[in-house]
Amino acid sequence: MPEAAADGAGPAEYGGVVGSVAPEEIRRVIRSHTSEIRGCLEQHREIHSHERGKITLNWRIMPDGSVSNVSVARAGTTMCRALADCFARRVRTFKFPEPTTGEAAMVEYPWTLRIGTDGP
Repeated sequence: MPEAAADGAGPAEYGGVVGSVAPEEIRRVIRSHTSEIRGCLEQHREIHSHERGKITLNWRIMPDGSVSNVSVARAGTTMCRALADCFARRVRTFKFPEPTTGEAAMVEYPWTLRIGTDGP
């Protein structure tokens, strides 16, 4: 089964969240959409049967909790750009808690990929 481990949103200096949505809330929303991210992996499984690496996306959580300005910050050298774009399309549909300050929050979020792994 392909996996995309959500590495988490940590303090801004490590990537993460700049603004007023708690990192644990970001993780909670992303975990609630695991099946959608897994769907991207399933779509690309045939082409990239043994991919490993990291995809990092940036996005903005708007004052109403909607997502805008999703972009691929990094995709490991063996990553399929189409897979990263699929993740981005999914994230655009997510709904997050409203930022507490009423202003947009910036997020940088990494996923570690293990597609078609046979071992640890």
